[in-house]
Amino acid sequence: MFWPVSADFANLTALPAADSLRILQLRLIIARAAQSDSMRWWADNSLTPDATLLLDRLFPRSIEQSRKRLALHAARARHHAELDSMPGAVHLFDLGDVVEFEIAKRFQHDSFPDFPASSITSIEELTATLADLLGHSSPRPVNREQTGRVREIEIDRQLTPFQAAELLAWSYLANDAGGPVLPFFRGRR
Repeated sequence: MFWPVSADFANLTALPAADSLRILQLRLIIARAAQSDSMRWWADNSLTPDATLLLDRLFPRSIEQSRKRLALHAARARHHAELDSMPGAVHLFDLGDVVEFEIAKRFQHDSFPDFPASSITSIEELTATLADLLGHSSPRPVNREQTGRVREIEIDRQLTPFQAAELLAWSYLANDAGGPVLPFFRGRR
């Protein structure tokens, strides 16, 4: 079941272009780490070299955009499937209706940012990739509770959408080789 979510971002009237871009970059890094040639967190090959062969035939004019959109849709679907029973769950691939509308509006016709071309095969590589993008190391999110493959984290309600996305991205570092632990926080329905 889909739950419309508001993440309660303080008085958000417009998402700055730089924040939209960086949120998408964070999403693509995590999606790349999840690929079948990386840490295999979910069944998706859209950002792997193998996908190029297939998608080039289907989308010859827009292969890179198609690969990125497909990877983001797969990641969002995986998160929604795992978090379905948790009304109000806000995660990296769905930061609430207002933020998602702003991102979709901005990138409806614009190019998506690049993603790491090579596989990300370890938590150490993921840490380095995130640190390269963000310019600092992990702030160590506070975990509230973990149930199965999902982990609720505490979040300051005064954070911007980008800051929340950053904290959620760093939270994937708690994953192990056995599979993903999907971080989220509670918004309101």
